[in-house]
Amino acid sequence: MKKTLLSILTLMLILGCDQTPQVREAELDPSWKFQTGNDLQWALPGFDDSQWPEISPATSWENQGYANYDGYGWYRKTFTIPQDIIKAVTYYGGLLIRYDNADDSDALYFNGQIIGATGSFPPDYISRYGEKRTYTVPLEYIKTDEPNTIAIQVYDGGGDGGLLTSAIIIQPVAPALKISMEYAVDAENGVFMGEAPRTLSVKVSNQEEKNKKSVIHLAVTTDDYQQVQEFSRKITVRSQESMT
Repeated sequence: MKKTLLSILTLMLILGCDQTPQVREAELDPSWKFQTGNDLQWALPGFDDSQWPEISPATSWENQGYANYDGYGWYRKTFTIPQDIIKAVTYYGGLLIRYDNADDSDALYFNGQIIGATGSFPPDYISRYGEKRTYTVPLEYIKTDEPNTIAIQVYDGGGDGGLLTSAIIIQPVAPALKISMEYAVDAENGVFMGEAPRTLSVKVSNQEEKNKKSVIHLAVTTDDYQQVQEFSRKITVRSQESMT
């Protein structure tokens, strides 16, 4: 007997005629101001880092003149948001900053505001080496027509240390983060046997400032991906509301 597998459940946004801004990404210049030590004043946008040397986040600080150094290091970058993403940053209400890795734990500040951390610093040190970092900066902290400052505090517990990423990327908060879907089916892992009816519940939430038209598409297949049934339903989710 073949199993029937709930294999695909996707939410597709239908963009209306309001010229929703496209989400593009930008790569920040790879030269960052750097200083060993630890001082929270270094997170502030007004701090004078003109005498700091520059290093790259693409390799450890040991490989850039700081051999055998363990402990704290700070990276700073002052930049202007590119014109081609400003409209989307404003429309979607924020900015994502992402990079591949930090050795070992890190915290990110934007214009002096703590945005988030991965791992933790002493005395409760926890390494998160190997984890990708993504931080979301709310619009209220962003200057769209003036320079902004990113400061990244890194703690290295031993061995190589620092940011270890091919690039540090900024992009507007993606629409998918503003329109979310949760679902539940009364079958373990979405797999069920036989012909008995099953219940599927879907909740769609809209955190945008506008009502949003969407399509819920459901596909049911066998375990070898032979189609059993497809279903689509058009919905409109009101701004700042959810529907089930």
